[in-house]
Amino acid sequence: MSWDMSRRSVLGAAGAAVATAGASMALSSCSRDGSAVSQNAEESFIETARAPQRNPLRGTLLFHDTFDDGFNGWRDHYNGRGPATALSLTSYPVFSGSHALMIGCSAAPDEGYADGWAPATASAFKNLSRYYDARLVTFSCYIAHGSDESTASLGGFSLMIDTQAWDNSRRSFFRLQISRKATGESRKLSISDNDQKWQDVYTGADLVAGDNENKFNFDWLSLTVDLDANDGAGGYHSCQVNSRTFDLTNSGGGSANHNPQRGGAMASFAGGLNFGVAAYPGPPGSGESFIVVDQAVASVNEEAG
Repeated sequence: MSWDMSRRSVLGAAGAAVATAGASMALSSCSRDGSAVSQNAEESFIETARAPQRNPLRGTLLFHDTFDDGFNGWRDHYNGRGPATALSLTSYPVFSGSHALMIGCSAAPDEGYADGWAPATASAFKNLSRYYDARLVTFSCYIAHGSDESTASLGGFSLMIDTQAWDNSRRSFFRLQISRKATGESRKLSISDNDQKWQDVYTGADLVAGDNENKFNFDWLSLTVDLDANDGAGGYHSCQVNSRTFDLTNSGGGSANHNPQRGGAMASFAGGLNFGVAAYPGPPGSGESFIVVDQAVASVNEEAG
């Protein structure tokens, strides 16, 4: 499958699902049956497209960001008191094209200087609204990681979908995390639950690519949530990491409840739908690290399945 095209960034249009010519090219290059997608842009959005791996992208395309011509609406976000480097674009490594999004974590302090230190989670978010309020929401991207000589530098990374109902009655912050430890090749896949604690889904060395001496092997991750699950509170549906797919409907994640953000026009998160990627620094004494994000895609679907 080729993603090469003259202008590969596809943005969703508010209200009606109106595609650009680039959207037709992106979807036709990965259509399920190999047939050409209709030239009608709106019809192309309802075709069934397939990502390079097993998990299909069905429904309406919200965005397809390649970062070749800029940040494509992604912003930086930092949580914690530790230092973090700015969000940036890089020309190497990239999955394809000319640029990718880079998220960096500054080096953690040495053990003797860690008193009062809290690790800063460096994140990038794309902020949308639920202008196409469908049932399933899927977010996927390619991620490569790198670090200095310390194998413990990168603690892990995650995909996130944060959304709140239009009436402010409920909010869900879905998080899919890959955590790393320097004491072996094993990696852990987890999701956050209603208490904002991690529920383990899978542990093994065959989850994501190894560091490969900082040669930047790209992994493919996908997270799907069901906004109609749990009586409308929302819930995890499924995820995929490279060739492994996981049913998350009974994984203990619940609806990933968060207190709704409200209290006036400025504070309100009503109708918000945010997509995010985060990098977690390693423990005290570890070095600098970063992740690279490319081919970020989000879609919505009115039907479960």
